Amino acid sequence: METPTKQQKSDGASNSQTLSLVWLDNTHGISVENISSQEQLRTLDPNLHTFKDDNECEKYLKSQNSQARIVLIVNGGLGEKLVSRVQDLSQIISIYVYCWDKKLHEQWAKQITKVFGLFWKTNQI
Repeated sequence: METPTKQQKSDGASNSQTLSLVWLDNTHGISVENISSQEQLRTLDPNLHTFKDDNECEKYLKSQNSQARIVLIVNGGLGEKLVSRVQDLSQIISIYVYCWDKKLHEQWAKQITKVFGLFWKTNQI
């Protein structure tokens, strides 16, 4: 059995995939809950990408290399608009939706295989 050469090892390392987090929320005013959630997410990904506009977020997602691995976190209202447009991108590996009205957003979210979680907000500030 051959041991990998230095070149083979470095090639393998270049193939490693980095997980990126993208947050989309256009709510007016920033809640303490959102700020806290974003701070916690930045411990996982210091380069957390945040967007307020679904079109800008869509452009960003589509501009990423097909080898990228992205977790999309989106509020229910924007998720309903955006997710159907980006669900087939290979870059997006999972989608998490948070909202005030879970029943309303379950209707569209359950049809998207990449939606792995639907969470409702507990308070508004």
